[in-house]
Amino acid sequence: MRLKLFTIDDVFDITGRGIVVTGELEPNSPSFRIGNSVVLIHPNGNELETEINGIEHVKLTDIENFDSNKIGVMFKNLAKKDVPVGTEVFLKT
Repeated sequence: MRLKLFTIDDVFDITGRGIVVTGELEPNSPSFRIGNSVVLIHPNGNELETEINGIEHVKLTDIENFDSNKIGVMFKNLAKKDVPVGTEVFLKT
């Protein structure tokens, strides 16, 4: 069974750390943590399985535009080309 976490809206490559993707958590998203397995479903339907390597809540910089559901996630052993914008992220259970 797969539970949707978020859809990737941006991808960054941080030298020495790897890629970080951002997205907005789905309403009622399940809890997840570093080490959880996830399935990435690309806009073209291709699937890729990986592991969460880091999680960060996007920091508050503008109270008027604050979105508490925005997160950044690092995935294990992926390159920027592996996760196009629009990719959906599901928790593998």
